[in-house]
Amino acid sequence: MSKEILQLKPNFHGIGVDFNELFRRWKVRRGSGHEVSVLATRFLRLFSEHGVRPTNIPRLVPDLGYSDLLEESSLLAALTPRILDSVCALFSVRASWITGESEAIYDTDYSYKAPTRLLQRVGGLQRDAYNMPLRAISVAKELDKDAGRSQRLELVLAEPVATIDDDVPPLSVAVGFGVRG
Repeated sequence: MSKEILQLKPNFHGIGVDFNELFRRWKVRRGSGHEVSVLATRFLRLFSEHGVRPTNIPRLVPDLGYSDLLEESSLLAALTPRILDSVCALFSVRASWITGESEAIYDTDYSYKAPTRLLQRVGGLQRDAYNMPLRAISVAKELDKDAGRSQRLELVLAEPVATIDDDVPPLSVAVGFGVRG
C-alpha cells in the first residue's frame, strides 16, 4: 500500500483519500504513534502538571541536562530506567503509567472500614506539624448518610516532596485514600 494520502485511482472522481495513512500520520505528529514518545510526553507532563518549569527539571533530576530537554528525541536518549524510577518515586506515580502500559496514574490505598490503617498511613506522611492540607473529593453533590447508594469519597493529602528555590513554593504530591460512605 502506498504511503501517500491523496492517490490517483481509476474511478469516477479520479482521486482518492487514504484515511488510514492520514490517521497514522496524525498519530505520529501528535506523539502517540510510538510508545516511546508516550514516555517522553508523560515525563514532561508530570513535571508541568506539578508546576515545575522545564528549566527546573535538572534541579530535581540531576542526571538530566538542559540540552536533554530541547526535543523529545534528546530526552528519550537521556532517559534511563534509573531516572524513571527516581521520578516515579518523587511524584508517587506508577511506572506502568509513565511508560504507557497503563492509564492508572496513582496507586490508591483503599481503607474502607479500616480507619486504623488510614490513620497509620496519614501519620506516616511527611507534613507540617501545624498544617495538614487534607481534601475530600466526591462525585456526589451532597453526601447523605441515609442514602441507599454508595457515595464515593476520596481523601487527598498534599505532601511536600521537594523544594526547587526559595522563591518557588515547595513541590507537593497528592496522596489519595479511597473511602466509601
